Order: sequence, then structure tokens, then C-alpha cells
Amino acid sequence: MNADDNSFKSEEIIFSYASIREKFQLTIEILILSI
Repeated sequence: MNADDNSFKSEEIIFSYASIREKFQLTIEILILSI
């Protein structure tokens, strides 16, 4: 059961990191367009 918990946690971290990166990329694109 512990192993399942750990893999779920790492998946959650990867998912949140991906969404943060997506927002960051969007912000960069908006900045580039506004220049």
C-alpha cells in the first residue's frame, strides 16, 4: 500500500509541475506578443 501511495504522490507532483509549466509558457507567449 505504501508503494502505491508514493507513486500516486510523484504522479501528482509531475501533474502540478506540468500545469505550472503550461501557465508559465502562456505568460511568456503573452509577454513576447506584447513586445
